[in-house]
Amino acid sequence: MSKIKIFFDTNVFFYAHDETASFHLESALLLKMAVEKQIQGVIAEQNIIELYRILTNPAAMRGNVLTSSQTRNLIT
Repeated sequence: MSKIKIFFDTNVFFYAHDETASFHLESALLLKMAVEKQIQGVIAEQNIIELYRILTNPAAMRGNVLTSSQTRNLIT
């Protein structure tokens, strides 16, 4: 039986990172399942670029902006 494929939108990654987000637990669980290869996660290059833009933007991150290096490490 093949694994379920799930397309991850940028919001899932953002919510998984933001522990105060209302969808944090669900998003973190989905990412954990993908990392553990219980499901097959799919992401578009555009979503990676968008996530980088959000995480390094002071307005979007409400003052909790990440550095370029922190963001790169998180995405990797």
